[in-house]
Amino acid sequence: PYEVQTVLNNILNSVTEEILLTLPTKTTTLDNKRLYRYEQEYLIPLLRNAVARGVKIRLLFDKSANEGMDRESLITNSNYNTVETQVLDLQEQNKIIAVIVDKEVCLTVEIRHEDDDDEYDSIIEVLGLATYSNSESTVSSYASIFDTLWIQAELRNKTKKRNI
Repeated sequence: PYEVQTVLNNILNSVTEEILLTLPTKTTTLDNKRLYRYEQEYLIPLLRNAVARGVKIRLLFDKSANEGMDRESLITNSNYNTVETQVLDLQEQNKIIAVIVDKEVCLTVEIRHEDDDDEYDSIIEVLGLATYSNSESTVSSYASIFDTLWIQAELRNKTKKRNI
């Protein structure tokens, strides 16, 4: 987990244009305390720094729109021009953080389950197995998957709005 955090720090601090990011579900304090704390203490500050440098961020997650607005405002500090969010409607819980940076590198990280938690573990130890790639074909595949999920979320949200 500590090596994964180092890689995540490095790629999020080196981004110059865009971050494509999927976040795991169940990040509220009641569902997974360590994941929530990890997001608040490590991930959001890295994303804030990127936004401060003018980086665009697109977030995908499977939660309520209210949580999306909360995450967006935490990251942007009210600079809403640089962060876009879409809510996925997944049947299964997403347990992966996927980060694609400048469409040049990607990192996917499994999230350890709450039952694996030990209250004495560091919150970084919520991070499980990870894959990192700077291979053009791998990164473009992940970016394509992200774009497909983004389009699906947009269409689903437009359909829901029309039905209301």
